[in-house]
Order: sequence, then C-alpha cells, then structure tokens
Amino acid sequence: MPIKYLRWLFISSYKGHTLFGLLISLLFFQNPFAIALVILGANFSDFDHDFKRENVFILIIIGLILTFLMYVFKLPYYIGLVLILLGLIFLLSSHRGFTHSLLGIIVLSLIVSVIIISGINFIIYFSLFANYINFKFALAIMIILISLFALNKRITPIFLALFILSLFAFPFNSINYFLIFGSVFLGFLSHIILDSFSPSGIKLFSPFSEKKVYKKFGIIMTIILIIFSIPNLMNLINYFFNIV
Repeated sequence: MPIKYLRWLFISSYKGHTLFGLLISLLFFQNPFAIALVILGANFSDFDHDFKRENVFILIIIGLILTFLMYVFKLPYYIGLVLILLGLIFLLSSHRGFTHSLLGIIVLSLIVSVIIISGINFIIYFSLFANYINFKFALAIMIILISLFALNKRITPIFLALFILSLFAFPFNSINYFLIFGSVFLGFLSHIILDSFSPSGIKLFSPFSEKKVYKKFGIIMTIILIIFSIPNLMNLINYFFNIV
C-alpha cells in the first residue's frame, strides 16, 4: 500500500478521521447502524473550525425555525432548542478546545444522541406513513440526513452507498438508545485520539485545564480500546468458525 494512503491514519483530516473511525467501529460492532454512527461522530468535532462556520449557522437557523414552528403548533419544541445549543457550542468553542476535551465529547455525544432519538420519534409519530415506519427505518433516515450535513461532500456518496448496501447485505443486531449514544461517543473519542497524534495535541481536560496531551495519550487509548474489543473479536472469530 502506498505511503500516502497509510498517512491517512495519522493526519487530522476528514479522510483520516473517517477511516480511523471506521477501523475503531469494526473492533466493536458488526451492526451497520452502529458503524455509521461512529463514523458520523468521528466527523462532528471539527465543526468548531472556521471552515465549518457556515454549517454551524445553518444548524442554528434550522433550530430557530423548528423551535418557532413547533411552539406555534404546540408540539415538543425542545429538539429545536437542542439544535441551537449544539450550534452555539461549536460557534463559541475555539478549535480543539472544549469540543475536543473529555467533557466536551460526553456533552456532544449526549446532544447528538438526543437529536437522533428525537428525530426518530418525530419521523415515526408524525409521518404520513407512520404505520409502515419502524425504529430502524427511522434511524436509517436520520443517519442519511445527518451524513448529508456532517460529512465532507467527497465521502458522502461513498458513505451513503455502503451504508444502504450494508442494510440489505448484512444481518444486524438490535439497536437501542444506549447503543446509539455509545456509538456516537466512540466516534467522538476516535476523533480526539487521532488529533492527539498531531503536533498541536489536544486540551483533554478543557475547560478545567489548558494542559495538552499528545501521541502518548493516543497510543494508550488505542491499546485500551483494542483490549476492550477482544471479547467481541473472539465472538466474531467463533461465529465464523461455526459457520465454516
């Protein structure tokens, strides 16, 4: 494999974060939904960067519109407020500040999970075709919508094609609220792990401390994730041996 492709694993770019998020997700999941959510989470943290400002403003505007419309029609308008909150966090955060800290990725994972779950409930209960839409179908719609907003345009078509094909090609386990949060969090975690390998490092304990951590943190966390994934990998190996 050419060196330039190997470098994707060690550079902080949308390609590197997407690929690293995919590799980390495969250590723990064979569920297409969970894998897709990890990849989305891995691409969210850089919304604190200047080149993502337009997306952040769009997010806030959508939140304001949803809040107003749902309030007028006496619907739960908290989803609009949550979108506004998410946008404000990215807007007010310095690059690789709070959004790249341990507390930051926990908060962001909770907010993104609430948005996803609220969107699922909205699709199910307010759709004209509610009788034909189940939890997994609504989740697939949310993943597609978020990918159009969160992912780089160059990888979005590839992501969508592989995600949709995987839903038909592979059996998947049940999905629930805890798995949604865990997958999104793992994606955010993979992002800060990869960023720790960069010369500028990350402020892991922001806003309580400005001290930065570097590649030593990334190496330790990668090893820990691999260790925790061993039971899942062993089950996967046993599964393949049983069907051969």
